[in-house]
Amino acid sequence: MEKINLTAIFMACIVMVSTLAGMSLTTKPSTVEASDIHEPVGEEPGTITVIGFDENKSEPDLVVIYLRILARDKDSAAEAKDQVAEIIDKVINDLKALGLTDDEIETASYNIQQEYEWVNNSRVFKGYLVTCSIKVTIKDFDKAGKVIDASVDAGALVDSIDFEFSKEKQDEIKTQVMAEAAKDAKEKAEGIVSALGQQLGKVKSVSPEYAYQPYRYWSYDNVMGLEKSAPPTIIMPEDLTVSSTLTVVFEIL
Repeated sequence: MEKINLTAIFMACIVMVSTLAGMSLTTKPSTVEASDIHEPVGEEPGTITVIGFDENKSEPDLVVIYLRILARDKDSAAEAKDQVAEIIDKVINDLKALGLTDDEIETASYNIQQEYEWVNNSRVFKGYLVTCSIKVTIKDFDKAGKVIDASVDAGALVDSIDFEFSKEKQDEIKTQVMAEAAKDAKEKAEGIVSALGQQLGKVKSVSPEYAYQPYRYWSYDNVMGLEKSAPPTIIMPEDLTVSSTLTVVFEIL
């Protein structure tokens, strides 16, 4: 019977235990830290952005006439100023004779300047120019032509004729077009969201825009050469366009 080598068996057991220990270390599953686990968080509702629009055409209730009075004198600014003052007095008196009040007539600008001209590459003094602009604002459109005729006859020129809304009428129309633009935006949003099987929520934001431009009818070049024998000037206003654009952001439920 062979003699058993106890030392060799003992060493083999140690090697086996070490191998098994190593295998258990390499196959141990990884752990998850508590800090990596999150509770579900409620998401913000989605949104939809739409643009609503509305436009309104209305007849203006004001006509604004800008008159220009000027005079030149080659030697004296005071002389040119006096000439302008004389024409202004005549224009205002004639306009008041038509029934206009002080509230309807105002000075828009007044300027005294030196005039020069280039001659043979030299700047030559030509004299003094005095210019005054008068603003006439009336509601009676039938009277507008008479105002132009009387002003030109008195020595004035017509810079422009503007058709405008009074503040009261402009505020009224602005409220209307913005309300209709808001309705348009809501209808568009409801149609889109409904087609997607969702519901429209509350308004998140509104960005309104408003556009209104007075209509300029005439420049002074068209009337500065009117003859006194010409027929009475007829002024026919055009409708003015007021528009509103609203960018609205809605929640989607």
